[in-house]
Amino acid sequence: MKKTDFSPQFPTVWGAGADSAHLQYPIPGSSSDLGRASLILGFPPATFVPPEAGGSFMFGEDMNGALRMLATAAQNYESGVFPPFSASFAQSVGGYPQGCVVADPTTTGLFWVSTADNNLTTPGAQGASWANLFAGLISEKEAEATYFPLTGGNILGQTFVTASFSQGDETTTQPIGVALGGLQFYLQLTNNGAASATYGRLVLRDGAGGYHIGIQIDNAGNVTDSQGRPFLSAPEAAATYIRQGGGSTDFSVLAAGVNEKTTTPWVSYVDGSGTTQYLFMQPSGSYVTNPGGTNGGIKAAAIDQPTGAPSFQDGNGNWHTVQPAGSYQAAGNYLETDETSQQSVAGPVSFTRNPTGTTAAFGASDKSFATTEFATRLNSGRLRGKSVFTSSGNYYPPRQDASLVFRVRLVGAGGGGATAVPQDAYACNAGAGGTAGAYVDVWFTYAQLFSGVDNTSVQVIIGNGGAANSTGGASSIGNAVTCPGGYGAPFANAGGFSTISPAAPYSASPSFPNGVLFQDIAVPGPSGTMGVVLDPQNGGNFFAFSGNGGASPMGSSGYGVGNGTPGVAGTLGGGGGGACGARSTSGTSAQYTGGFGGNGTAIIECYEGIT
Repeated sequence: MKKTDFSPQFPTVWGAGADSAHLQYPIPGSSSDLGRASLILGFPPATFVPPEAGGSFMFGEDMNGALRMLATAAQNYESGVFPPFSASFAQSVGGYPQGCVVADPTTTGLFWVSTADNNLTTPGAQGASWANLFAGLISEKEAEATYFPLTGGNILGQTFVTASFSQGDETTTQPIGVALGGLQFYLQLTNNGAASATYGRLVLRDGAGGYHIGIQIDNAGNVTDSQGRPFLSAPEAAATYIRQGGGSTDFSVLAAGVNEKTTTPWVSYVDGSGTTQYLFMQPSGSYVTNPGGTNGGIKAAAIDQPTGAPSFQDGNGNWHTVQPAGSYQAAGNYLETDETSQQSVAGPVSFTRNPTGTTAAFGASDKSFATTEFATRLNSGRLRGKSVFTSSGNYYPPRQDASLVFRVRLVGAGGGGATAVPQDAYACNAGAGGTAGAYVDVWFTYAQLFSGVDNTSVQVIIGNGGAANSTGGASSIGNAVTCPGGYGAPFANAGGFSTISPAAPYSASPSFPNGVLFQDIAVPGPSGTMGVVLDPQNGGNFFAFSGNGGASPMGSSGYGVGNGTPGVAGTLGGGGGGACGARSTSGTSAQYTGGFGGNGTAIIECYEGIT
């Protein structure tokens, strides 16, 4: 059963407009009047005996009244009404059953659940066999004011954790903790009785239950790490590291050397932050002051990752590269790092590494080099062109390249709907809809689509839609893919009685002689629906409906029509709709032609191959 199978609802109760002479409402519990209905007997035995034999006709007002009572009950159910508790009703049925739900007769929104069978007690009374339907539940507003959320949210005000745990030989602690990835972190206060000191600690408890101290501070202000080693105070740091930002101190030279090009000596040392600093040594003499720097000093230092050679920037912003001792070729035979001279390179330059990506900000120029392989990878998956075919022709790719890939959507032509041929008087026929064409959404390599990497075009054939009762033409692209057309609907059945005209079967399935790279969809075309005629010889109204054409993913199908109407054509692979004949009361009826199937179509998209 489906949701849509729900019976039509009562917009109004039965006999709502009947007057009292034609409506007995409500039906009485019992009645002694001849032929009158009651709740106990229903329609009495006398109504089952012909009047001429001493029986009685049924009273129409009784039938209206009975249906009125049933319709009223059904309308209450359809409106979502929970019946209110009724003591008199409970007495009449022997008590409410266990599990039933009733509304409180006086309080809106209060509902009760029976906890016993044959329940005659009153909800809310002391010892009554009823439970509040929402007992144990709280509102969202009450929950927000009472409980912490499992995730997110803020804790307002003071919150204390009274649970505790013990660590080693130390006294019990009271932690505030959180669990992350299976580990538990605690902010704790520990009293170490042996040392007569109180420590504030950040503790990590691992999965095996072991405890690890990250950092701690005692009540004397001493800060130690996880190994108990003290952190340096300001005087201790001043005695250990070189002062930054002015002042003077003694320090040890880390390394020293002479620049091979300039013969300038240099020394390096480690400052207080752990950064290696460099100083150039200049002989005595008269020098021009460097803006932003001092004689013999540097503004920045860097190490070239591929070569390991250090570079320095002086106060004027010029960079100097320190090269190890050795033999160097004359200038012009190698690339300089100085961008100011803007040197050009005569002759080819090759690279053995690909850059990991662009480094310049958006809108800025970038002087990075990229290999052909890197540029190809950057374009992988880019759409290069799209072609739509509604008639036959040839497809040409953007370029002849075996790395290209192609997405193809193709549909065969739809079959024609059935024609309603002329019929004798008081006879009629209604045709079924035609079948849709087969459909694919697939990916091909260049070689698969063009049947080889040396071909530069491929023929595209678009099938024509089938005429009435005729099969649609197949659509194809070279030898890569064929989508058969949909079948035409068979001729409609006819006669003077109710009749059904069946539809044609599904179309044949698509084929891929060269194989595919990836297949999203490949399905035969679905059938149309049947035509139906109901009782054409009836002196009053009769009904006739033709069938819809089979649906196409790329177009629409011809829809069904009523008496005396030709079939509607489908589009883009959709089946044509069936025609519906007209009934003649004298002579032969006219002929109505079935709808044509929709022509096929093809969409080809070309993408850069993903390498």
